[in-house]
Order: sequence, then C-alpha cells, then structure tokens
Amino acid sequence: MEIPKIFSKGDIIRTNPKEGFYGIAIVLDDGRKIELQPNIISKPLCHIAITPYIFDYEFDIEAIRDLKLEPLIFTQYQIVNGEKLFLRNKLCIDIYTNKNKPKLPVIGKIDPKLIYAEELQWKPQFDKFCLSGDPSSSLGREAYINWQRNNS
Repeated sequence: MEIPKIFSKGDIIRTNPKEGFYGIAIVLDDGRKIELQPNIISKPLCHIAITPYIFDYEFDIEAIRDLKLEPLIFTQYQIVNGEKLFLRNKLCIDIYTNKNKPKLPVIGKIDPKLIYAEELQWKPQFDKFCLSGDPSSSLGREAYINWQRNNS
C-alpha cells in the first residue's frame, strides 16, 4: 500500500476539477492537528486556496508565472422553483487534510503570503475556512463552475 504524499506550505497544485480541465490551488500552511472536540484531535490539516484560473491543457509552472494568483470568491446560488436565489459569496480557502490521496501534481512553490496575507482561522466560518476532509481528485471544482458560468 502506497502512503500518500503530504502537501506542504507554498505547494502549487495543478488540479483537475473536470476531465480535460485544470486549475491552480495553493497550500497556505503546513499540516497542523487541531482539537475538534474535547479530547478528539484531527489528522494534520492545512488551508488550501482555490484560484479562479482554468486551463484546457496540463500547464506547468512557466505557463502561470505571470498570473496574479489569489483565492477565488465563488458565488453560491440555490435554484427554487426555477428561480436562482443568492446564498453567499464564499472565499475559496478551506481546511483539508494535508494528504495528497488523489496524487495531484505539485508543480512548484510560492510564498503563501503573496496569495493570502490575512490570518488563517481554524474555526469554520460561513463564507470561508470550511472543513473539507481529504482533498479529492475534483479539487478546484468551484473554479471550473465559475469559468463555465463566465464562458457559456
């Protein structure tokens, strides 16, 4: 059984939110265990930011060198009786385990303070820092949905 690699602070991840499409995520801190409830400690967790960029090819670090990387602000809606109702604008920085179970490629490193300089919270909030479990192979799905909305 192969042990998944661990994400570390500053990793630039090439995501694959939909077959044939690729995005960028950034690990903002190293793995840290937190107390979820009294005497219940988490696996090592880290904050991962999803950026708004989507490509239709497997880019490398050179292809994104001049991009201004920042977290996506994703607008969430709910459809009720065919009507789109606004729910919230969510900053796409969530808390994940630091295990790279889906074996997403890490294509480079960056200073995470260039992406998000504010304090990272470990308590989930309505519009950011949701507890998201293990990163999945569809990490960055919000960026793909946002791209699709803007290009259809």
